[in-house]
Amino acid sequence: MALVLVAACVVAPSKAQTKRQPAADERELAVRLEQRIGELLAPDARVVIAVGVDETPLVTVARGRVDPAEAKPLLTSEHLFDLGSVSKSVTACAVLRLAELGKLRLDDELGAHWRDLPDTARGVTIRHVLGHTAGLPKALELSAEANGDGARAVREILAARDAAMAPGAGFAYSNCGYQLLAALVERVAKQPFERFVQRELFTRAKLPTATLVGGATPTAALRTRRVEGERSFWIEQFPSGFGRKGTTGVLMSVEDLLRWDRALRSGAVLSKQSLAQQHAAGPGGYGLGWFVSTTSNGLRLTHGGAVEGYRSHVTRWPERNTCIVVLGDGDVDATALARELERVLFPAAAGGTARMGAAVPAFDSHDGTM
Repeated sequence: MALVLVAACVVAPSKAQTKRQPAADERELAVRLEQRIGELLAPDARVVIAVGVDETPLVTVARGRVDPAEAKPLLTSEHLFDLGSVSKSVTACAVLRLAELGKLRLDDELGAHWRDLPDTARGVTIRHVLGHTAGLPKALELSAEANGDGARAVREILAARDAAMAPGAGFAYSNCGYQLLAALVERVAKQPFERFVQRELFTRAKLPTATLVGGATPTAALRTRRVEGERSFWIEQFPSGFGRKGTTGVLMSVEDLLRWDRALRSGAVLSKQSLAQQHAAGPGGYGLGWFVSTTSNGLRLTHGGAVEGYRSHVTRWPERNTCIVVLGDGDVDATALARELERVLFPAAAGGTARMGAAVPAFDSHDGTM
């Protein structure tokens, strides 16, 4: 039985602004979204759906349970999910924040921050790792010692680098590259990765309930159960360490993600200059933590994720103050759901030409499974 959260937010200012009634075209959009969601989801799906414009929710649907084995409590838009590889966008923000604080530069070679790295690290910069152009493998099983030691994890990851690929020469999606970045944040910030993200990102974005695996214990009433095959356990009861941190493990709700989107757009988390770097597409159409494309509806940022018990997909149009969030359990095709909602938000224009044009890239194979 699938557990799904779906949210779309269009032009969402701060709570200090006066609430208003949705315009007629927004009410029509709400009807279309609600109808399409009803067509996409099975009658027995465990689902929470929220669609908002400004402060006025257009569509709110909630059904399903926090724990499939228990009749109650029921899911709400405040319940937390592991974002899987969507967590990479948060890790990238942590690195950019350190750059703003003058603690590092994106074009620093990794050797500027660690001694005794393998020869394969020569020429590899922080920017290469952020953009998946460092030639690192997609995944790597770290030793038990490296899982708890950032410097050792970095050496093991870099030792597995494809030496035949010049740094920056091509795109190779890498989970362990973002594990390396979590170790970098800890080394440069001189504090645990989870604490830095909480203080420098989530606090600035006003996300009091967002947290990370291995960080602050989530509010008990907001936890969900991970269900993977025959196994079932609470969301935070999951392995941490450098084998996972940085590439997965951010715990947010739909409401948190919509607030996070607004905080990024408003400049509350990062400067315009940092966001411009994050949104610049490199090889593979990847920026720094997001897949990036330019569409007739403006800049489009997207990322998906898959981790034990959860699936996720986020698509943002920062120039249109618009975002789609899909959070679900392991049975959910979050990317497909997000694409269908995108078609409702930006339907074909007159004459049969889609307003998105040809710019809905096939990023599915790189959405991240971690």
